[in-house]
Amino acid sequence: MISHCVENAVLPQRGAVAAGCAALHALPARKQQPHTLVRSGLPQGLLTPINKPGVTQQNWQRMACPVSSAAAQPQQQQSSSGLRGLYPATTPHTSGYLQVSNLHKVYYEVHGNPQGIPAVVVHGGPGAGCYANHARLFDASTYRIVLLDQRGCGRSTPSGCLAENTTADLVSDLETLRKTLGVHSWLLLGGSWGVALSVAYAQAHPDRVLGLILRGVCLMRPSELQWMYGGGAAALKPLAWGRFAGNCPARERGNPLLSYYKRMLSSDAAERQAAAKAWMGWEMSVGFSNNQDLAAEVDCSV
Repeated sequence: MISHCVENAVLPQRGAVAAGCAALHALPARKQQPHTLVRSGLPQGLLTPINKPGVTQQNWQRMACPVSSAAAQPQQQQSSSGLRGLYPATTPHTSGYLQVSNLHKVYYEVHGNPQGIPAVVVHGGPGAGCYANHARLFDASTYRIVLLDQRGCGRSTPSGCLAENTTADLVSDLETLRKTLGVHSWLLLGGSWGVALSVAYAQAHPDRVLGLILRGVCLMRPSELQWMYGGGAAALKPLAWGRFAGNCPARERGNPLLSYYKRMLSSDAAERQAAAKAWMGWEMSVGFSNNQDLAAEVDCSV
């Protein structure tokens, strides 16, 4: 596994896992539930509103103890299971592209209260992009909600480009966007790959982090990748794994991760699409369905 050292942490580079995770983040939003603010792992001085411009005492109390202000919050949707759903849909009041290198422009948009607590959604993948429903994880009356499509993802350009696209580059993009928006410090909500990137950012810029909310925790450790793509998860979904590994040439089935990486960088568009579709079929089977025959019926054109 290729890695890059930022501060004292070994951070994964985006590589073989970059091409096939978008389907995980395009499923119904009710599966994405807000989690508790994580307070461990950061200096305690960062977890108070002292010297945090733009964060009022009232807003901080609402963030730190949302139950106490429930009556004042917009009504959230109620799912059929009785679980609390998402906040009402919003539209961005600010959007644009940020030139982060000679090659890459990243798309961003801002929802919610312009004077609210800044919060940025760090999407998964690598390769997924942000969706409008991500903004609904926050109370728009309390938070200034920032969505960002990472390099090569979503509406960012060039689409699918892996050049100049490392963990350190993405950390730098978050910091550039923070400065561009005039944010002193913000809350990070990361999911899946977004967990690894959020932690990397917090390690590189701890004084710019109000807190971390982490869901679907994945730190891109070799053990996690080995379990998912080396056969560990096959014990849970043997039929789906058989299809996933079976799409690789026989000589490459011992390392399907490398095999799919090579095929999704193929010059043959049909081969790329077939590989991406098979990849997403496997990930969706593991993460979102008890049906091992689930297929990813999505457009995987690249």
